[in-house]
Amino acid sequence: MTRLSSALLAASVAGAALAIPATSAHAAESICTFTGDVGWNVRDSFNSYLLGNIANGSAYKHKGGLDVRDGVQTYGNGKTPALTWPVDSVTSSKISTSGGAHWTGHNLYTGDDLAEVPNNFTLDLDFSNITVELSDSTGRLLVDYTSREYINTHTLGEFQTGEQAELATITFAKAPDLTSNSVNVTGDVALTADGVEVFGGFYTAGEELAPITLNLTADEGCGSTPEPEDPETPSASSSDFSLGSSSDVSSSSFGDTITQVLSIGSMVGMAGLLFTIVNYFIQSFAP
Repeated sequence: MTRLSSALLAASVAGAALAIPATSAHAAESICTFTGDVGWNVRDSFNSYLLGNIANGSAYKHKGGLDVRDGVQTYGNGKTPALTWPVDSVTSSKISTSGGAHWTGHNLYTGDDLAEVPNNFTLDLDFSNITVELSDSTGRLLVDYTSREYINTHTLGEFQTGEQAELATITFAKAPDLTSNSVNVTGDVALTADGVEVFGGFYTAGEELAPITLNLTADEGCGSTPEPEDPETPSASSSDFSLGSSSDVSSSSFGDTITQVLSIGSMVGMAGLLFTIVNYFIQSFAP
């Protein structure tokens, strides 16, 4: 390689290294976390039946009803309460809750041994960890469950259990926007074929259940980090060779300063290349 070629290569590499712009290593990412609850009371007629005089009236020595646990709350009318399930975690496609609810009715035991009472309800249903899976304006309602097969009010069926079984489909009034600071949207709920087994055969597929409501509030500072923008290439003018006065630097953004520095690096590289070429010719033709 000739002296000129070597000099050209070295100067070009130096100039290119100074001129390469820095890029951000962080793509846009969600920084939202939510608190709140999911409002869903299964079905008003189901609650009024289990909590009224039919399933737990004077005909039964031992009564059942509704018990909630681990953060699930009940509000309003005693026979048709509103239930809220505390949110445990939220992703872009899933809202998980914690806690549980247990409904019992029609107890067939007439003795005095209280240990036998829980084993003799012909209606016995327990839901926990309900999950809402999202897909635009529709969704699925999943539950962990323990339920007794319903035969009739005088016959005990067998217990059955499952985890995250598809209980129902959901059709929301609008698609939940999990990028906003708060979410409050209601959806219609319809029992699936798998949900019939979850209920122990008490209902049939397609029956309407209680509507479900998402009540979510984002933590303070929720939002997304923006994608980095490519810096604009400044025109080559006399102002490109100066960072300005101290007051100009303090008032400009950090990004503008970086852009100016990179522009200067490019100019320095070009100047070095020209100096090398001129110096070569001077040396070649010197006596």
